[in-house]
Amino acid sequence: MAYIIDNGWYEGYEGPKRSSYIIEEKKIAYVGKRLSKISYMRMDISPYFISSGRIYVHTQKEFYTPTKEKERELIQLGYTTVVLPLWISSFKKLQYELKKAAHCMINSTLDYLIGVYIPFHLLTPAFIRTCRRFNVPFICVDITMDTAFENSAWGWLRQANFPNPIPLYPVWNGIEEREHDVVKKRWSEILRDHHLPTVNNILNEKKDLHEDAVMQIGLYPIKGALLVGSDLDYALYDRLVDEQGKILYDSTKPKLVVLREKVLMAGENTFLQPGFGRKIDISIAGRFSSLHTLP
Repeated sequence: MAYIIDNGWYEGYEGPKRSSYIIEEKKIAYVGKRLSKISYMRMDISPYFISSGRIYVHTQKEFYTPTKEKERELIQLGYTTVVLPLWISSFKKLQYELKKAAHCMINSTLDYLIGVYIPFHLLTPAFIRTCRRFNVPFICVDITMDTAFENSAWGWLRQANFPNPIPLYPVWNGIEEREHDVVKKRWSEILRDHHLPTVNNILNEKKDLHEDAVMQIGLYPIKGALLVGSDLDYALYDRLVDEQGKILYDSTKPKLVVLREKVLMAGENTFLQPGFGRKIDISIAGRFSSLHTLP
């Protein structure tokens, strides 16, 4: 049954604004300001700010485990999706590790996306072609002070990654602070010159998946947005703003957290749903993305 989530505040480019959403089959079917003439059942959220469900990135090499404690912690912060870079140390283990990781997540409450995280020497045309065959949505690459990434065969990597390239994201490991900006800039230039999508930090300032990465990977607009076609993943917050009028999402717990219309948190109560989490498969990477974002 279709219904309306009505009069929610959200953070617009010029400050807080209001919007309403028509919901059909656990997705957003329409977004607008004036829905008063539509006679659907309504859920009034005018006292609250609404935000799309947050996207958590597990950045450690040890694989994420969806324990009750960890999932409760994430839900209470407004997360509805988990992005998992899976550490792969050997080319031969790629398929096995991907299957193993998917099996480990079958009891997840949250939706999840599995990519790979590799040492730089595994970044070869053959590895990229294999990742494409297994629909790997992104590749994180371990970069240290000793990584000579400038000398790699980027032309061959680009060719193997064409069309709809898999995004490549650096993980800066032990880079000296005085060298950090130089190394990041050089990485940006090389990947931009070879038309390979990247951002210099997969996390944004809130420690969520970077907005450009959401688009490059192909999660947008299904996740990380409240647009037509988006999954109904959202959180409601008290209307707290700072002196500049920006919404203070980080300083307050959400009052309500919803994943695909399923309530995961209401007030002080958290409702784990083992097995409800869905593995996200990306068919076409970066349908709405720009290729590159410079630091």
